[in-house]
This record gives sequence, C-alpha cells and structure tokens, in this order.
Amino acid sequence: MSETIYKVGGAGCGACILKIQNIVKPLTGVEDAKFNLKNNTLTVIGQHEHDDVVTAMAGGKFTAEVMVD
Repeated sequence: MSETIYKVGGAGCGACILKIQNIVKPLTGVEDAKFNLKNNTLTVIGQHEHDDVVTAMAGGKFTAEVMVD
C-alpha cells in the first residue's frame, strides 16, 4: 500500500478537514485520505496519480504539493 504526504495551503478551519477529504477520497486509486490541520498535511493512501490530487485540490481552492523526505 502506497502512502503519499502532501503539504496543503489554503486550509484554516476544522470544516476544511471534511472538505479536503471529500475532494480527495473519490479519486481513482485513493483508498483513504487524512488531513492534519495542525501540520497542514494530507496523507493519501493508495495507488493514485499525484497530479490528480493536486488538480482536485486546486478545484476546491486549496494548494497541494508532494512532500519529499
């Protein structure tokens, strides 16, 4: 199972957690998505396309960038 962490911009409230999860979870290959408001990170689990997540987040007025160790 693959796990990717994204740095998210534009999220500032608790309601953003649900909104972001609802944006990302329906994407092809996404098994689960968890947003951490404290760190502004989104963990996406599953074999998905990174560009799909970035594009979907932009459509929801958020930014997302893959974090590299």
